Amino acid sequence: MKRLAKLLSILSLGLVLLLSFQACGKPKYNKDRYVLKMSTSKGDMLIELYNETPQHRDNFIKLVKEKYYDGTAFHRVISGFMAQAGDPNTRNWQKGQPYGQGGADYTIPAEINAELFHRKGALAAARMGDEVNPERASSGSQFYISQGRVYNPEELKQLTTNLSEGRKMRNANMRATKYYMENVVNNPNFPKEKVQAHMDSVMQSYVATEVGYTFSPAQLEAYTKEGGIPHLDGEYTVFGQVIDGLDVIDSLCNVETGEADLPVEKLEIKSITIVNTPKGMK
Repeated sequence: MKRLAKLLSILSLGLVLLLSFQACGKPKYNKDRYVLKMSTSKGDMLIELYNETPQHRDNFIKLVKEKYYDGTAFHRVISGFMAQAGDPNTRNWQKGQPYGQGGADYTIPAEINAELFHRKGALAAARMGDEVNPERASSGSQFYISQGRVYNPEELKQLTTNLSEGRKMRNANMRATKYYMENVVNNPNFPKEKVQAHMDSVMQSYVATEVGYTFSPAQLEAYTKEGGIPHLDGEYTVFGQVIDGLDVIDSLCNVETGEADLPVEKLEIKSITIVNTPKGMK
C-alpha cells in the first residue's frame, strides 16, 4: 500500500508539473481584445488589436474575415526598422517586381494615441506622407510591424530634442500655411505689401505656442529594454501588438533585400485567423 501511495503521489506531482509547464508555455492574452494568429513563411505570431483604435481594429478584422491577406507577402523589409505588407498584388509574387502601390481603395482616419507606441512588435498602419496627407489618414490595408532597435538613455535624450524642434517647426508651418490660404489667398483685399511681414508674425506666434515632444516613462522603459522605432511615435496609428513570436519579426526583417527594400524571397503571409473574439463582438 505504501508503494502504491508513493507511486500515486509521484504520478500526481508529475501531472501537476506537466500542467504547470503547459500553462507557462501558453501565451497569455487579454480576452477583452481581438487576438489574431498570423502564420508566415518564417513562423507564427500572436497579435492583440487595441480597442483604443476601433476604426483600425474593425477594418483589420473585416479584412481578416475576407481572407484579404492570405497568400500575400511582406513587400518591404528593413533590418533594424520594420516589415511592411498589405499589397494584394504580392499574392502573385514575382522576384524583382515593384510592389507597394496596391491596396484597399479607401483610407482610415488617424487614431494616433500617445499611449500606443512603436515598441518592438507594434502593428501600425502605413500611410501617405504629410505633404499629401496632412491629416495622417491610414492606408485601408497596408500595415507594418516594427522591429527597431534598443536605445540607450543618452540617445533617447538627444532624439527628444531633435523631435521637439523638428515637429514644432513642421506643425507651426502647417498651421501657418492653412492660415495663409484661408486669410490671405482667399482675401482679395489683403494688402500684398504686408503679406510677408504679417506671415512672419503669424509663424513666430505659432512656433511659440507649439509644445515640445517628450517620451513617457513607459516609452523610455520599452525603448531601452525591448527596442522599437521611437521617432515614428505620434506620426502613425499603432493599432496592435505582437504578444508572441517576436523572433519571427527578426526573421522577416533580416532577410536579403534588393531595390526598394524588396525581399529577394517571398515572405508569405499564409493566413491570419482570429484566436479570440471579445464578448459582445462578432
